Amino acid sequence: MAGNVDHATGTRDLTQLTGLSGSMRFTAIAALLAGMSMAGLLPFFGFIGKELVYEATLEESPFRWMLFAVSFFSGMVFVAVAIAIGYGVFWRRAVEATPLQHPDKAMLYLPPVILASTGLVFGLLPGFFVTPLLRRAAEAMLGVEQVFELALWHGFNLVLGLSLLTVALGYVVYRFSNRLLSYANRFNGIYRLGPANLYQLSLKGFLAGATKITAAIQNGYLRSYIAAIITAHIALIVLSLWKDGPRLELTNRLQELSQLRMYEVVLLLMIVPALIFLFKSRSRLTSIAVMGIIGYSMALFYILFGAPDVAATQLLIETLTVVIFVLILHKLPAFRYLSHASERYKYVLLSLAFGAMMTYVILIVKQYPLDSQLKAYYGENSYLLGQGRNIVNVILVDFRALDTLGEIVVLAVAAIGILAMLKLRMQKGDKP
Repeated sequence: MAGNVDHATGTRDLTQLTGLSGSMRFTAIAALLAGMSMAGLLPFFGFIGKELVYEATLEESPFRWMLFAVSFFSGMVFVAVAIAIGYGVFWRRAVEATPLQHPDKAMLYLPPVILASTGLVFGLLPGFFVTPLLRRAAEAMLGVEQVFELALWHGFNLVLGLSLLTVALGYVVYRFSNRLLSYANRFNGIYRLGPANLYQLSLKGFLAGATKITAAIQNGYLRSYIAAIITAHIALIVLSLWKDGPRLELTNRLQELSQLRMYEVVLLLMIVPALIFLFKSRSRLTSIAVMGIIGYSMALFYILFGAPDVAATQLLIETLTVVIFVLILHKLPAFRYLSHASERYKYVLLSLAFGAMMTYVILIVKQYPLDSQLKAYYGENSYLLGQGRNIVNVILVDFRALDTLGEIVVLAVAAIGILAMLKLRMQKGDKP
């Protein structure tokens, strides 16, 4: 309705709106019906809602009178606002009615008329229209069957008297609204602490904080994004393990360290110095070679611990990576560090913390093996149903075929996109 008035007259200022019932007849009727419901008059649904609020606030509770005072004051304000809008804008006598800039068309006034009429119909027949809706909503939220009935008339009681008093005082507030507003203007300084100004201050604070947080988190560096993800991952796992998670039996784990084999120690002695050398290296070619050593060592770990398919993938990826880097090495910019040494040590510590955390989790998983029926099903049916002796391969290709197909589709789409970009550059005459 407010939108209709704004569209038709070009303003929402109540001091400039008057006598619109003649030129906006149906919108005026909708405003009158909606105002009566908002004021809580019989027989509108707003009357039922106001009585329910008063009944709820008058129940025994430590804050009963405070809640009732707030609801009673709100009810008076609603009555005053309903009279000012539903009556003052449309039906109050005026020497000259506010002129219309646009006509009040049916497409504009039909929705508010329907809604306002619904408030009257729901008030007359609350048990037929409203009670089933509220019962279903209450049962959905509480999970148990609810039995209650809404009625328009409950007889002469305290709540009815309070409703009538609310309407009377609301009318008094409307009649003396100009004097009240002029008196309230003396306290404009206090309004700075009011909800409107506090909202604006809080909004400015949120925007400033969001700007700082965005600048800190989304700074354009991939390492920062990965560090944030890893830090959150570590924090969540530590919190879950610290609260009620299982505890690791260190005695048994230390005994397992005594069973280390020579090739495991040799591979470890190859990887750790390579990592340290990679951290100190300033040559791109040397860094690529050292990364290849680390990758091939990890592939040997996979072979020795019974994952030849993963090892084959690792060997292929490492070989392909080294070849590609060597081919494009002469086109890359000069090798340099973009961060301070302290920043690099910070990421080293974060990597060590992540590795320690994952090691701890893996040891706990090994200490408390999962009794999964799915694991037993895969073990029993991988060869019978999938005709494969490698359970992992059968799971990926047969049992989780759609998942694997989805991954293949993603890679294929990425490849097509890269090919399209390369062809686009070639069509423009750039070097591929």
